[in-house]
Amino acid sequence: MANVNTAPSWHAPHAGFIRVLVVLFTIAALVVIAMTLAYPGPDPHTIVLVSAGISLVALNIVAFTLPWGRLPRRHTFWLALAQLVITILLAGTLYQTNNAIPLLALIPVLWIAFQLDWPHTIAIIVALGLGCIAFWLIVEPMPSRPRVIVAISVFYFVVASLAILTQANADALRRSRAIAEEAWRSQQDALASAESNAAVMRAIAHGVDAAVFFASQDRSSTFANQRAQELGRRMGVSAQDPTWAGHEVYGPDRVTPIPPEDQLLPRALQGEYATESLQWVGEPGAQHAVSVSSLPAVTEAGEQVGAVIVAHDITNLVEALHAAESFSATVAHELRTPLTSIVGYLDLLETDDLDETGREFLRRAQQGVTSLSAKLRELLEPFEVAGASPTFSFIDVVDLLRRRVNHWRESAGTRGIVIEGPDGSSRLQVPLDRELAERMVDAVLSNAVKFSASGGRIEVAVDTHENSARITVTDHGLGMTREETRHAFERFYRAPTAIRRALPGFGLGLATALSIAQAHGGTIRLESAAGAGTTAIVEISLTQVGVAARGSS
Repeated sequence: MANVNTAPSWHAPHAGFIRVLVVLFTIAALVVIAMTLAYPGPDPHTIVLVSAGISLVALNIVAFTLPWGRLPRRHTFWLALAQLVITILLAGTLYQTNNAIPLLALIPVLWIAFQLDWPHTIAIIVALGLGCIAFWLIVEPMPSRPRVIVAISVFYFVVASLAILTQANADALRRSRAIAEEAWRSQQDALASAESNAAVMRAIAHGVDAAVFFASQDRSSTFANQRAQELGRRMGVSAQDPTWAGHEVYGPDRVTPIPPEDQLLPRALQGEYATESLQWVGEPGAQHAVSVSSLPAVTEAGEQVGAVIVAHDITNLVEALHAAESFSATVAHELRTPLTSIVGYLDLLETDDLDETGREFLRRAQQGVTSLSAKLRELLEPFEVAGASPTFSFIDVVDLLRRRVNHWRESAGTRGIVIEGPDGSSRLQVPLDRELAERMVDAVLSNAVKFSASGGRIEVAVDTHENSARITVTDHGLGMTREETRHAFERFYRAPTAIRRALPGFGLGLATALSIAQAHGGTIRLESAAGAGTTAIVEISLTQVGVAARGSS
């Protein structure tokens, strides 16, 4: 934590200030005494003058040498009181010679009013009043000199009023000073806390296994941990480039460059959010896959002050997934050829004259081959879809859904599941690739049937929403948690519920459906809750794909 200086306290006696006042009072008093001696009037009382002067000098020498910085501030009252007594003594003695001597009383009175509190101020005012009374008595028995009495009375009330005003202003000044000191201490505490938090955050940022980068909104300040600096070098980001975009940033296909204005940092500074966007960075042949998320930094008042970029190097994960997909595709292709031969030989056996036992064995073999063929098709389908080029034509999506629902009713009926399809009287022409669209609908319906409880119900509907055709498939089955929903479209992902219940499948259906929807310019999302069923919402853009469909027609 940073060292914080302690603010000087108002209440601590200031030794230098006291010594300056002592010197000023001494000089003023000595000047008055010297003038009195130089220009004596009637009866100058030289003995009193010399005695008072010696006492004054001795008092102030002692006061000048005392360690006021270590003494309680109330001790300054007695110094001022002693000065006041000497002043009254001189004024009473020399009133006929020098009328300016009473003005010396202003110094100790106003000094105490400014330096100490109300009780001390009242005490010094009372002491001044008693001194004035003593002065009246010294001057001449009352009331033979009313002019002098009036003058001294006016002097007393003027000095007392000045003392009260000085004390009031000093109190206000002390309060303001106390508020300022408290604000100063709070500011120092906040600064120390901020520096401490910043040190902790820097340590965390440099310690996490991710690239972390922050840029202020005006781009005047930045922070990048070591991994972010390395990532910036791979991306080819130049500090002199005002866009802060790299020239070695590519899309998921590892070939298509991402334009500077579409890269995450410029978009984040404009207030956009992005989550786990896959990018390839670096020169071709030495590229790294990174999962990048961007988040605008916004204050509680809603003001954006910058943007944060977090990136993870997932090259090993992507390559492992690619290897798994390649292995799956290779195995499926290798098994398809001998499986085709097996199907052919089984068909030949049907023509033979088999007994009842032989026909039963043949039927079971054919069922096994059919099941194996279906599983191979499921494994190969994502790769076939990924390499397919959609051929668009305007298709009645309501009719397409009705036919696919009828296809699935038979298998769903074996478990007592009812599928309620769309109204056959309505029509909605949508630009689609018919074969791919059927695969997409089959994948979504298969998922709904698989996760529905026996005796359940599935509703299928279609409508339009914001220039898109929207297909909804709702089941009332097991449902998914938020975490399961987040991973549902990943290839080979199987929810823990599906694994525990030993439900068949490779976790490819929804991933395939999403690929097909994206090929049609659309998307799929899930709305689900554990134990409350799932709704799959397919949206196909009527605007973008419609233009492509008309062009191909």
